[in-house]
Amino acid sequence: MKKYIFLPIIFYLFCLFETSLFNFINFKIDFILILFLSILFFKKQKWLPLILAFWGGGLLDIFSGFYFGTSILAFLLIWFLFLIILIFVREINVFIFSVLILVGTVIFKASLFLSSFLFSKVVNSSVFYPIFGQNLLFEFLGNIILGIAIFYIIRMFKEK
Repeated sequence: MKKYIFLPIIFYLFCLFETSLFNFINFKIDFILILFLSILFFKKQKWLPLILAFWGGGLLDIFSGFYFGTSILAFLLIWFLFLIILIFVREINVFIFSVLILVGTVIFKASLFLSSFLFSKVVNSSVFYPIFGQNLLFEFLGNIILGIAIFYIIRMFKEK
């Protein structure tokens, strides 16, 4: 239980890093999403990713400027879909992990786009946050590279 105390702090620091530094350089790597997916894949507890979906999504909603609840809904959707997907995955190797990171990123971007669009219609606002930018391919590649690095780091610590 002690090792789980640092997860909210890590999510907070990575959220600040993701929403501040990468907004200035116009390139976005979804650190919170990759951490969330890594915990979802490698931890056997079903409750931990659910709690982190609310925490990480809430932090992204607070610091990113989205309507509050869009990132939380996106993380909850990913959590639910990946619980179903992981039933069929027997062993997670680096290729499967990379594909699942890509699928998770696509689901995250699409659900943020859809929920942002719907929230803008519900509150009758002209403010709409486009999610898909010109650097989308680089964002996908950045997420996969970060995911592979985290995969090997987790694997290295699991072997000890």
